[in-house]
Amino acid sequence: MTTIGYVYALENKSFPGYIKIGQTAHLSQRLKQFNDTGIPDSRPTLLLFALKITNFKRAERLLHIALADKRDSLSKEYFKASYNQVKSAFDLLLFNDPNAEFVKPNAYNAKVTGIDQPNVIRKIGQRPNRNFHYLSIPIGAKLQFKDDPKIEVTVLDGKNQVLCRCGNLHTLSRAAICCYDYRHNLSGEQSGRDRNGFAWFSYHHILLKDVKPVVNAEL
Repeated sequence: MTTIGYVYALENKSFPGYIKIGQTAHLSQRLKQFNDTGIPDSRPTLLLFALKITNFKRAERLLHIALADKRDSLSKEYFKASYNQVKSAFDLLLFNDPNAEFVKPNAYNAKVTGIDQPNVIRKIGQRPNRNFHYLSIPIGAKLQFKDDPKIEVTVLDGKNQVLCRCGNLHTLSRAAICCYDYRHNLSGEQSGRDRNGFAWFSYHHILLKDVKPVVNAEL
């Protein structure tokens, strides 16, 4: 007997950069289960996308095989992968099963968040401007300077404003210049050279340029 169910991709702000890929016969019930496990309301588990498909258990195995090099642990269904990488794997399933159909996530997520928002359409390769909000880095977070972790700046907003070690409000890039010159005792013509702030500060021991965004951050 052919069975119809869902393969899905979920994410949670508490685990930035990770996407859970699984299968279920009852998508709404499964999403509810993930949000009934003591997870704070401010960090719900949300549906990234899902595919309604026949032989959904086999489809899940195929997804896991396709993304095997991104899997965090063989005993878990979490993958350290980008939106584009996971979406491409789902697209292959859709291509090979003409009866499969994508499920729009907004109605399911609205039941969790109480916010009914339109689906976010994202082209492959498209990325919003990189900022603290996009990377799910909260206001008040401490960022460590790459050349000396004892040098820290404090996040002040969702964009790129920080309180620098010098006590001034700077953009992250300006703070990188300030901290670099301070750390290496530069002055005169050697000081003040442009620096990409996201390449010079880390959060939870990961350089900001390498932090993977949470796709559903807008929810």
